[in-house]
Amino acid sequence: MSLTQRHGQATFQAMAPVDTLDDTLLAGVLQAGGWSETAEDDGGHERLPEGFVATIVREHATQRNAPSEKSLVGLGIMVLALSVAEWGVAWETVPPPDPAAQRWQGPASIRLGKHLMSYALGGIGLPHLDVGGAVRFFDAVAARVPAAKRDLDQLKAMPNGFRYDVVRAKGGVCAPHPEAAVPMTDLDGVPFKHGAATFGGTKYCNRFNPAHATDIESWRKLRHWCRVALRRRDMQEWIIKDWINGVWVKAYNEVISRPHGTFREAFVVARIWNTSPGDALEALRAAQGEADPRKRIAAELAEYAKGSSTHQDRIGVMQRPGGVYDFLAAA
Repeated sequence: MSLTQRHGQATFQAMAPVDTLDDTLLAGVLQAGGWSETAEDDGGHERLPEGFVATIVREHATQRNAPSEKSLVGLGIMVLALSVAEWGVAWETVPPPDPAAQRWQGPASIRLGKHLMSYALGGIGLPHLDVGGAVRFFDAVAARVPAAKRDLDQLKAMPNGFRYDVVRAKGGVCAPHPEAAVPMTDLDGVPFKHGAATFGGTKYCNRFNPAHATDIESWRKLRHWCRVALRRRDMQEWIIKDWINGVWVKAYNEVISRPHGTFREAFVVARIWNTSPGDALEALRAAQGEADPRKRIAAELAEYAKGSSTHQDRIGVMQRPGGVYDFLAAA
């Protein structure tokens, strides 16, 4: 932690990058996400327990003027799980209204939201790593699993750089008969157990594989080593820590350093930052000059929603962390 001037006025406490995750925070996410050393990419319905989020909220609420690293990381994990991954909350008491109007349910299947074992659809791991994030992931995997290095280096060296959906679309998903073309065994002949083998469609294939090219083995290699890595607890920790440092820390500090910025606003800006740092800065510009915290958040959500119908659809879940915090802090 460090103290920095806020435009020559009061000081704010900046969040520094983290080196390790508190084990109780990591264990809570892994348990809620159904992780194990034999897990498959067949997740769905994930919800954080009320007790887990209550501990995070109350620890931060008691330290609000000088929050510890653990309490700030806990807030970031709520954003990652509830907003980015679109998980729900398993309430033991009467819950507050769900901003997403879904009764605090988690994603209904592998095809919705994001999951700890994601590798067959959307991206890698809980944040759906892709492009630069995926390359960092490959390097981290190769450092821990030397046998993976050759295959992962080949993926990194693709002509236009690694892009998850391009590899997937060429892996048989866009073949005339994808149910027969997509390999459903890994490099050791062990079956993949996920339900996204042939999920693609014309729009998807025209975008990511317009030439109808095939590269069956790259898709097999990617899924093989992702499954190996995502079954490792240290790699799950690496992914969450990478997101905390690459998204949450940057968004939190950007918001808190501004006049009238609040940690609740950082919940929203961090989700936008996850989409694009540029979009996040545009959202902050939309709130410029507004002193009321709720009006600032409303302006940022409205700016983000203009980007696409997908962005518009996320507005509800983006407000879940704030709803959880306000309810539990007041309890």
